[in-house]
Amino acid sequence: MRHPKLLIVIFAILFSAGSISSQTDSSRYNSQIQFHLVNGYSLSYLNSLSDLSAFRFKLDLGFSFNDGSSDENSGPGLPSSLPGSSNSNERKNNSQLITVVVQYLNYPYKASDLRLFWGVGPFVSLNRYFNQTTINYKPPQGSSQNRASQFSENENYNFGIGINSVIGIEWFITSKISLIGEYSISVSYSWIKEKYSNVQYEDKPISSYSSETSGTNWGISLSNIKLGFAYRF
Repeated sequence: MRHPKLLIVIFAILFSAGSISSQTDSSRYNSQIQFHLVNGYSLSYLNSLSDLSAFRFKLDLGFSFNDGSSDENSGPGLPSSLPGSSNSNERKNNSQLITVVVQYLNYPYKASDLRLFWGVGPFVSLNRYFNQTTINYKPPQGSSQNRASQFSENENYNFGIGINSVIGIEWFITSKISLIGEYSISVSYSWIKEKYSNVQYEDKPISSYSSETSGTNWGISLSNIKLGFAYRF
């Protein structure tokens, strides 16, 4: 072979160019951690496939808790309402929501610091709601009626599967950090189970009622515009 040194130099140049190109591509197709904090809480991991597409794995979380009481004089009571009677009401309710979404995202428009995106993918969700109410009836002084109370409890479970689609915009305020706004629509099929119980007392239980129902439901839901930020690495 006449020019072995020349061939070695050419191969070295090609190898270096390929290494530089792969490094450029790997830095261009970054992954992201996304946080949505307005109109819902969610945590997402985004894996970029190219400049135009990505897969996103999103976890939506929701919760609420309320614990309150009130007093009512001469109002509707148990077992009746008399002048001078009073009710004390205690209420407790809480709810939890978790949704796992896998989406394919596409970026039809990109600028230096702005890009639009849309996406679609399946989801699985579980929603629980619990409510407990206690009403204590105090008869007026001198009345022959006894103290009475009513206790009711309601618990609801909703398990759903479906398809979620999203459209949004991303604005890069630095090379690593961006702001995100998006709007979504979901089509779901749900299995619902509900338990309800009610007991009335007058020194001892005088009546009770309980029920358990289950069923299925189709639904379409539109979300509010969710806002958050993302960190690219």
